[in-house]
Amino acid sequence: KIRIEGFVISNKYAGYTCTVRENVLVHFQDASDIIFTNNIVFGNDAPGTCNELLKINRGGFYYPKNIKVYGNVFYDHVNLEGADMIDSVRPGELDIYDNIFFTRTQANNAQSFITIKREEHSADAAYPSDARNPRHKIYRNIFLNWNGKTDQAFIQLGEDGVSSYEITNSLIENNLMIGNSPRQIAAPIQLKGVSGITVRANTI
Repeated sequence: KIRIEGFVISNKYAGYTCTVRENVLVHFQDASDIIFTNNIVFGNDAPGTCNELLKINRGGFYYPKNIKVYGNVFYDHVNLEGADMIDSVRPGELDIYDNIFFTRTQANNAQSFITIKREEHSADAAYPSDARNPRHKIYRNIFLNWNGKTDQAFIQLGEDGVSSYEITNSLIENNLMIGNSPRQIAAPIQLKGVSGITVRANTI
């Protein structure tokens, strides 16, 4: 297991305007047994960066599991289309819980706080026999201070409009979503091209 705990992680760069998405701030690819906890993560808009605060994905046939992101503070994601706070592409098994998400700065082009999408559907052991159910869990988080694009959400499952279901077997539960921003949001929770999602006991 790898445990990353107690860090302040940032590429905040005053006065620079991002125009191109480049490197992410924290990146787990083709990795399992990761604990990311008790960190403060914000600002990824220095020259040469300008992308997600945290990206969790897989690039090949590996099935990532036992990834836990909890007890962190995420804020001030990049004011650039396509950049979420947390972006998980082709996820395996993932827990995101007990975190706080917010934006202090004007970010009219920023994406959702959490986007999970493009679950693997090929015959590459995408669904091993011991895969848990639900595979993706988002619970007991606090979301506030929305300043992103008006077609985005605090939590978004699916995004790309592909022909197969983008995400299945997921749970969104016991989150607190506070509408304390004058900027419009598409919806607190946005589901696009998904199946088998349980949404329960959230306070909005």
